[in-house]
Amino acid sequence: MHLTIIAPPRDIIIAEQPTWIRAAIRLRCGLLAKPLSQLGFMVKIIFVPSVAARLEDGSLFDTDLFWLCHAPVDYRRLVKHLQAAGKPIIFDICDNIFSMIGHAKMNAEAAQTATAVTVSSQRLKAISETNLSCPVHYLGDATEGERMPAKRHRQGPPQLIWFGWQHKLDALIEKLPDLQRFACRHPGTRLVCLTNLNYRTDKLHALNQGANDNLKIDILPWDLTSFADEIQNSDLVLIPDHPRLSLSGKSNNRLNQAFWAGRMPIVEDHVNFHEYAKFQCLHADFAAGLDWAIEHPQTVEQAVVAAQVHIAKTSLPAAIAPRAKAIFETVLSAHHCR
Repeated sequence: MHLTIIAPPRDIIIAEQPTWIRAAIRLRCGLLAKPLSQLGFMVKIIFVPSVAARLEDGSLFDTDLFWLCHAPVDYRRLVKHLQAAGKPIIFDICDNIFSMIGHAKMNAEAAQTATAVTVSSQRLKAISETNLSCPVHYLGDATEGERMPAKRHRQGPPQLIWFGWQHKLDALIEKLPDLQRFACRHPGTRLVCLTNLNYRTDKLHALNQGANDNLKIDILPWDLTSFADEIQNSDLVLIPDHPRLSLSGKSNNRLNQAFWAGRMPIVEDHVNFHEYAKFQCLHADFAAGLDWAIEHPQTVEQAVVAAQVHIAKTSLPAAIAPRAKAIFETVLSAHHCR
């Protein structure tokens, strides 16, 4: 099968290789291209700026199936051309675009005419099925990077880390009173927040206001290098919940990346991540979860190792690619039978 992936240009260099800063592209279309090729697919990635020229000369259509990355791109014109050429189109959706504005709203409109859709979580599958009439297939995010040893909490003040886009910071800001009480019991606690800095300064200011004599807060720009360094300096990863996040159909990638880096995530969302209960990371009381993890280092270490075994079997690119292959073959077969 010939598969064409449509994506924005790569915009970051990691380990001397160009890739995408957006996890929605990097952890899905980006990481799956190579293992899909190893499974016999002929995979071609076409960058959005070159689409117009390829439409003009006809070279865009030399493929069996199109997979459109989740990106801030207006795909509506492209979709019309592909439909006119009789080509099957799969939209990859990694957020609740049906409740958004801008490019997301445009692509929610374009997705109405897709042959099929892939989504990054079961929650997002349910949301998409409510808004679309085409088949919706769950395809989890791939986990990236090297597996790191599980780390027991060392002596000294706890080192905490949160990472994500700024629009998710409300969940962390709401937990500042809990973190302050935790830091009272563990003076010198440090919280590192890795996020995009050029967006909502009011949120960054609100977060900074939570620092005190017992709780140090450092806000740093996110990139894969800083993430790799800071998570290795940390003891626990914070994944608090917020009602708005549940509406987004969030995936499990932050849990998997934390575990894969050898760190225990402290997670509030029991609904979307219930299958992680066996790894002892779900806590109804966020502050109590932090205390529990500090007080039970051996149990934490064992749980992290167990989670890493699970991730190796289910979420590495080589483990996810066969699922993607099956989805693409199903979509193409159904398209030919129409």
